[in-house]
Amino acid sequence: MDQDWFLSAPEYNDIELSSVQKRVDVAVYKSIQDVIAGKFTGGTVTYALADGGVALAPFHNFDSQIPAALKAEITQAQADIISGAVTVNGVLGEK
Repeated sequence: MDQDWFLSAPEYNDIELSSVQKRVDVAVYKSIQDVIAGKFTGGTVTYALADGGVALAPFHNFDSQIPAALKAEITQAQADIISGAVTVNGVLGEK
């Protein structure tokens, strides 16, 4: 699913911890910016954590149950992926 399940599938709010978001809004906004700036070239563009193209949705109803240490570990893991300290394998991880 491309968006926060909490919003798009509320029937699962009592069991859903989080979800991964493909931020189509970010891609559209950046494409519009490129068109306005005369830099739009078309083709395939891949967005990632570093540019806000994907994100972990909030914990919503479970936020108070997630230990601060785990939240800090997740934040650090995201920073490590962005910096390249951690390599993500898979289709989008390949260059």
